[in-house]
Parts: sequence; structure tokens; C-alpha cells
Amino acid sequence: MSILQPQIVSLLNAQVAREQNSFQQYKAAGMWARRAGYHYAYKYLHGEAKDELHHRNRILAYLNDFGEQAILPSTPPPMMQYGSLSDCFAAMLDLEVDNTRALTEIIIAARDSGDELTVRFMHKYMKWQRQAYDELLEIRQLFVEFGSDAATLIDIDERIGKV
Repeated sequence: MSILQPQIVSLLNAQVAREQNSFQQYKAAGMWARRAGYHYAYKYLHGEAKDELHHRNRILAYLNDFGEQAILPSTPPPMMQYGSLSDCFAAMLDLEVDNTRALTEIIIAARDSGDELTVRFMHKYMKWQRQAYDELLEIRQLFVEFGSDAATLIDIDERIGKV
């Protein structure tokens, strides 16, 4: 007999797919940044890609630990080109907003079904999620404050290295 409710298993598997997609999006964005010459943006995005993979693996392990069928998803190809560094980080912020909504949905469903184990497990993710969201807001604010001419972009790239 399963401890997790079918709805929670479904939501967690959907989150596995989101984390996989996020990994691919961050990885592709990092490769784009590297090709475009943004060294610090590349390092930041590459690090975020690793974090997303770690998140995916933790959810897979959680499902497996409860004897549930964890699904390794196929995901659509990531965006490989961006119009600008600002566009790249705007896309990553949108990705994190979507992930925040989905994590909130999981927590609410788990709480409503009396699944306190999943609520506690997902609260760890919300802490990491909030950190990623706050960092991306900070980076996006750099574009608002400093603009996007070529010299400024070099400065913004260096500042990304300090986030």
C-alpha cells in the first residue's frame, strides 16, 4: 500500500518534468551566454543548471523511497538563442515563476490531503526556489538600472559573478 496519494504522485512527477526542463533551459542559456562572451553569466547559469538537476534527482529519490513509480520525462528542446543577455535572464525568471507556482500547488495539495511528509519535503524546495527567484530579480534589476549598451553589458556580466 502506498503512503502517497495518487494526486501527490502525479504532481511530483510533473515537477520532475519541470525540473528536467529547467535543467535543459539553464544549460542551453549558459551555452548561449558562453558563445556570446558572457563569462560570469555562463558560470551562473551553469551552476543553476546543476541545481535543477539536483532538485530533479531529489524528487525522484523521494518517490522511489515511497515505492512510487517515478517517471523520467522527455521534455521539449530548450531555447538555444536569445536576443540579448537581458532576454536570457527574463526567460529564466519566467521559468522560476512557473516553478514557484507548481511547488505551491504541490504543498497545498499535500496539506489538503494530510500528507505532512510531502509538505515538509517541499518546503525545502520553496527555500531554494525563493533564493533562485531573488537572485534572478537582482540580476534583472541590473538591466533596469544600467541599461544594455555594450560597455554596460560587460559590467553587468561581472556583477552577475557576484550574485
